[in-house]
Order: sequence, then structure tokens, then C-alpha cells
Amino acid sequence: MMRHDGCAFWLFAVLLADDPKNKPKLPLISDKENLEVIEVKDRVALVVSHRKKNGWFGFPNAIVEKALGVSATTRNWNTVNKIVKLAEAIDGKPAGQ
Repeated sequence: MMRHDGCAFWLFAVLLADDPKNKPKLPLISDKENLEVIEVKDRVALVVSHRKKNGWFGFPNAIVEKALGVSATTRNWNTVNKIVKLAEAIDGKPAGQ
């Protein structure tokens, strides 16, 4: 549902509301949305979205919710990085320490 010229792919983090009810074999591929779920760990699904024929990128939220059987919210990887930097600025130390 997103279109950005010059990008070959977009990375997404799909944040799960609970542990997945289903555990499909990875990578989970959606031909319709032209995306791949490459990892599911700690209530986060990592997704690579490739450009579709219409020039837009698929949005993974509905695909992941259906496949994993759990509600979720999706953020672009750039947004995740901004949140981490903000948290580090507030906390005064790098994430994970």
C-alpha cells in the first residue's frame, strides 16, 4: 500500500499482541503482496516487502495476523530505528544495555 520510487524493498517489524497461535514454516511468502516473513521471535515478525507489479509495496499486517493467529501492528524498519534512538536519548545508554 506504499509507493516509494527508488527502493527495491522495504523492511517491516510486525509487533504481535501475544505469542503466535500458529507457527508456519518460514519463510512465509505472500505472492499477492510480494512479501516474505523471514523471522518470528519475541513477538516480532520481520518482513521483507518487495515492489509489486503496480509499483507499490505490500503491507504485511493482515497476512501476518492471519498466518500467526494473533493481532498485530506493523511499523517500517526506519520507524523502529527512530523509536530505539529516542529511547536511548531518554535513557542515556544504547539499547540492550
